[in-house]
Amino acid sequence: TSNTKLTRESVLKADRGSIKDSSGTMLASVDAQYSIVLYKTKVNNETLNTTILKLLNILSTNSDSYVDNFLIDVNPYRFKLEEEESQKKWKKANNIDEDATAEEAFNYFKNKYDITSDNVEDIRKILAIRYEISYKGYSSTKSIEIASNISRQSLEQIKERNVKKTYIALVRGNVPEEEATINMPIGRSTK
Repeated sequence: TSNTKLTRESVLKADRGSIKDSSGTMLASVDAQYSIVLYKTKVNNETLNTTILKLLNILSTNSDSYVDNFLIDVNPYRFKLEEEESQKKWKKANNIDEDATAEEAFNYFKNKYDITSDNVEDIRKILAIRYEISYKGYSSTKSIEIASNISRQSLEQIKERNVKKTYIALVRGNVPEEEATINMPIGRSTK
């Protein structure tokens, strides 16, 4: 089995279409809206961070917004909290030395979430979601919404390119390579 499932998909059919009065005036309409939610799974930090970055890059490309309550900006590094007392309180709540600079606090979170990228803009994107996950919490049954009302373009791009499945196979005989790609339907053996 695979433990790399990062999303769950549900199809909800709309109950009805638009409702108009006898003169054709719209009284109520149904608009499809799409949100992105994450559920906790058994994946390592590298996989989670890579998936978050790919997802946010798709959203950004299509001008879709995502949750970003992380309180440090980059280029230049600075706290979004202007008051020094608010900064100290935030640092204390996150176990960061109260004298830490914005860059030091940023690097604290980078290390905490095992982010290996050197691109500060990419790190900042990942931290926005990892911070939200840490702040709000999530589980395998309780999701966390990271984007709402996303465009159909983002939805289609996510559906078509971010599915990676990893399988463990039991094979018989001498297999010359440790890895292989199966380019055909697979299923459980009946033997």
